[in-house]
Amino acid sequence: MQNDYSDKAFEECSAWLEKKYKNKKKGYSLEKLEMAGKQNDEELNKFLENRVDEDDWPEFSVDEWKEFVNYYYTLWENSKSCIIPSEPSIAGVSDRTVPKGVQTAWQKYKNHLLEDDGFSLPAVMNIEKSVLDTLNFLNDDTQEDGNAVKGLIVGNVQSGKTANMAGLISMAADYGWNLFIILTGTIENLRIQTRERFKRDLKNGNVTWTFLEKPGSKTNDTKLSDLDLNDNRIRYVICCLKNISRLRALHKWLNSDANKKRNLRILIIDDEADQASINTGDINDEKKRTAINQCIRNIVNNTDESEKSKLSANEKDTIQVPYKAMNYVCYTATPYGNFLNEAGMETLYPKDFISVLNPPDLYFGPEQIFGSTNGLPVLNVISGQYNTSETDGPDGDIAQLEDLCAAPSENLPESLKQAIAWFCDAVAIQRVWEYKKPVTMLVHHSMRTEKHLGLGISIRDWLNHIDTEAFLSICREVYVSQTAQLTKDIFKSCWPDYGCYSGVDIERDIKDYPAFDTLITHLKDLKQDISHIEMDCEGALIFKKGIHICIDNCKNDEIIDGEPDYSSHVRLIYPERDSDYDGFAPAFLVIGGNTLSRGLTLEGLVCTYFSREVKQADSLMQMARWFGFRKGYELLPRIWLTKMAQRQFEFLTRLDKELRKDLYKYQGVTTPTECGPLILQTPSAIRMLLTSKNKSQSVVDAMMDFSGANLQTFNFINDKRLLEQQLEVADSFIKKLPDCSFKKDGTRIVWENVSFDVIWSQLLKYIQWPFSQTMNIRDFKNWYDAIDDAHKMKDWDVVLAGKKSDNAHQWNGVGKISRTRKISGMNTADSQNICIGALSDPSEWHADLKDWSDSRRLSDEEKMEIRKQYGKDMVPLIVIYCIDKDSQPTKKMSQVRQPLHAEADIIGISIHIPGQRLNKDYCVRVRINIDDNSY
Repeated sequence: MQNDYSDKAFEECSAWLEKKYKNKKKGYSLEKLEMAGKQNDEELNKFLENRVDEDDWPEFSVDEWKEFVNYYYTLWENSKSCIIPSEPSIAGVSDRTVPKGVQTAWQKYKNHLLEDDGFSLPAVMNIEKSVLDTLNFLNDDTQEDGNAVKGLIVGNVQSGKTANMAGLISMAADYGWNLFIILTGTIENLRIQTRERFKRDLKNGNVTWTFLEKPGSKTNDTKLSDLDLNDNRIRYVICCLKNISRLRALHKWLNSDANKKRNLRILIIDDEADQASINTGDINDEKKRTAINQCIRNIVNNTDESEKSKLSANEKDTIQVPYKAMNYVCYTATPYGNFLNEAGMETLYPKDFISVLNPPDLYFGPEQIFGSTNGLPVLNVISGQYNTSETDGPDGDIAQLEDLCAAPSENLPESLKQAIAWFCDAVAIQRVWEYKKPVTMLVHHSMRTEKHLGLGISIRDWLNHIDTEAFLSICREVYVSQTAQLTKDIFKSCWPDYGCYSGVDIERDIKDYPAFDTLITHLKDLKQDISHIEMDCEGALIFKKGIHICIDNCKNDEIIDGEPDYSSHVRLIYPERDSDYDGFAPAFLVIGGNTLSRGLTLEGLVCTYFSREVKQADSLMQMARWFGFRKGYELLPRIWLTKMAQRQFEFLTRLDKELRKDLYKYQGVTTPTECGPLILQTPSAIRMLLTSKNKSQSVVDAMMDFSGANLQTFNFINDKRLLEQQLEVADSFIKKLPDCSFKKDGTRIVWENVSFDVIWSQLLKYIQWPFSQTMNIRDFKNWYDAIDDAHKMKDWDVVLAGKKSDNAHQWNGVGKISRTRKISGMNTADSQNICIGALSDPSEWHADLKDWSDSRRLSDEEKMEIRKQYGKDMVPLIVIYCIDKDSQPTKKMSQVRQPLHAEADIIGISIHIPGQRLNKDYCVRVRINIDDNSY
């Protein structure tokens, strides 16, 4: 892409193009858009020339126009959000459009993102699309039926949810909402951080923003009656802590003036909605309902159901007065509790809509780190594990860390020394690059505050007492190993489409590592002055060139050696502006627990040391502060974690992917009140619950539905006897099959109309490999046995697939395929466990179609339609591969893949099941119990 199409010079032509793209009646395809509806290039060129003269469009050649169209078409297609149901049920509010005036709150905010915050145009368009979709589900007048709109937006950890919230508030302000309440978690410093973020992001224009601090409290005498709701320019914002006293004060304040209340158009944003907002009391006993949940319900539902609300008589009368509009929108990256806690009109269950945000193309998410294909090789192992029984204690590095927490010493485990050394290397690299913003390392070992101090003292003492030459030596050693672990070429191989919609060129834009010798001066600076953030006599913060050790927990008045020192600031606080320090990237090594688990953004995070034991999936995902955006220092992030934590994150990555995939299936089919989302149950092997039991009180087992599934084996045990046994089973199965239906190109043999009973009894029941971390083939058989005869798929197609090959590399007449080891974290070249990441070929879906050879990338719906044309839309498909034990990575992939080095050839199995989900109650996934009479 040669032009910057986000430039304002292209606004008129992009608006014209967008109007055509959204014209569903005329059905403008990509090809038709490229031709602007004209018949040939000559007519198109004339059209473009006329637009330059008549509408001041920039000059386009025919090829440039087609490039421009492709750019925007790709953006719009990738900005499509998933929202359930597909259309709002509220009459007359689904046709809102994006506010266009330059002084509107939305356009002011949009320009702020592009010009001040450096957001890419694709990222902003993504926000715009999802915000508009959400806005069209909100109701600006709920007085008639009194039913608040309730929805849930599923984002990703550190993926820009706050930017989306500010966008929704801005656009809603343009459409007349006048009071915005942001519920900001349970920690005051995070509430303040959120408030300041919104003060910075919401820009005055056609509307003026007024922030109200703790309304109804003793420290704020602003009355509801003081609000000027007749001035169409004024918008009020409240950032409220999820705290019982503050929520009760807010509730009283909202009911202090009946006349004003009638004119309140309220939008409540519940940030981190799975924290504190959920009822963890007995859902069957209203008297035992969690107080915070009850407070929020009282505000949203306009009720007074708490015995402790202490409303006055006048305020109790005002409860009968409806708000002009009430809309409650939750945001979270971990919605398991929201989906599994309780349903019903009076609850906070998202009865009206569930929306899934698309992560931007610059987002370093779980898929890029723990995904099944080529995860970025940024993981390093912390040895040892926590006690697995009442008698066994922790071992390895974990045991050593526990000792440091109890009795501080300089005896750090090697993994922690290496992590600190890499952090210092990364800060030095940033300073060589003349990067000016803060750089951070996170040490997350325990939620217990007393352990943070011991660990902080130990790290400080090691840095202070290690000889400079020894320190430089370990920094050099770690630098060599880590820079070899992730090179620019490896990054490109693992993530070739990084920033592809944001104009990022990996070769041009990603900075490579400098020579180690250029770091030495900066490394000495870092080691020379280890301190807290210091204050001068006037209380101003002083940032030095050394490492600032911060302990961020609720005991913010305690310094690292346990003695009062009022000249130090121990908790994490970043400089407000570059002028607060003298032109270098300040370094922060942060030790903490719960304050680092929710909401807090760690700036310039390049190193994470995560040794904490976590027993709940939602908590673990929220602790992944290393997810986010790393533009400008893409090669620097590194993570140290235990093998158990890696296994847990790998499962969570799959859980998250499956949940989102399932939500997309709901779109246009059902509503949140008809069928709760299915969530994978956590396997016992990873010692973790989905969420706390009191957050999932309405959970019921649901069928582990395989309809529409694509299952494949990709983890194998490198045991010669076992591998040879699987080869014998597959060989015997193939030889017992009747004559094949057809062969093709030496790459496949196809047998049609094979009974599932034969496939099961002669092949699948003997397969030792799991089809995922959470499911083996027995789970599939249980599902198959449980479905009724009308849905049973008795006759299958069987394919032996491979590649063209000489006779020496064939197995049963088809060439063996090549698959190599995925290397990341505990997936090492010499491990007994072989992980190949992915088995199936992209063309596998049509392996049993005799003459299909089109190589286009098609959607699942298009693939199903083609199979239907061949009479195969309801025919399940099983594909067998023989993987060559001597498989070698290609030259291009040699840096991220290792030779297979298997003891024998490996049999891989892939299964494609047609159809849509069948709503039956059976095993291994869970969903919420929705009473048909509750809505």
